[in-house]
Amino acid sequence: MAVFDFSHALECSEAVMGSLKKTISYRYDAVRNRVGMTDPDGARFTYSYDSVNRITEVVNPQGDRTTYGYDPAGRRTVKKLANGTRASFSYDAAGNLTRLANLKSDGTTISSFNYDYDKVGNRTVVLEADGSRVTWSYDATYQLTGEHRTGSTPYRDTYTYDPAGNRLLKIHDGARTSYGYDAVRFDLRNWLWHVFFSHSRTWSECETSPTTTLAI
Repeated sequence: MAVFDFSHALECSEAVMGSLKKTISYRYDAVRNRVGMTDPDGARFTYSYDSVNRITEVVNPQGDRTTYGYDPAGRRTVKKLANGTRASFSYDAAGNLTRLANLKSDGTTISSFNYDYDKVGNRTVVLEADGSRVTWSYDATYQLTGEHRTGSTPYRDTYTYDPAGNRLLKIHDGARTSYGYDAVRFDLRNWLWHVFFSHSRTWSECETSPTTTLAI
């Protein structure tokens, strides 16, 4: 059971299993930011916000604090855990994420991801801390046509489409998945009619049936 106040904010939720009832309750500030939560065991979480209602701190029942920071544009720039580890975020002038770094308390890197984009904001490259690299390519209408990973766990995917933009084929490291569409009834609604896999399997969905079948 869920209970809401007059502003439709969730005040508490209850789960009942036989004679066992568990309740989670919530508290809000004047502008309906959630500022507290109490779990079924009485443990309390608290939440703090800045002057423009962005979350700045979460404190768990053990007193561990997770804090958040933002740039002047309102984008999150840092998330710091109680043990000192943190995630930092950087952006370009268009607001695209250009770097995500996960760091230990001493500043050493756990993992990092550097991103590049094309002129319309499609992600084209991500470079990871271990040197692994993923690249994406697009056609003239910005449909994804390729994805290629080098370094750890490498793979290569390619995609082709029909003139209406429906995906016809995906090739993943040589394994082919074909997609078919019914030209009369389904193209206008863009419903997927069947898929052909490279291992003699066919997935089909029928308009008159509520189920989806996979024939092997």
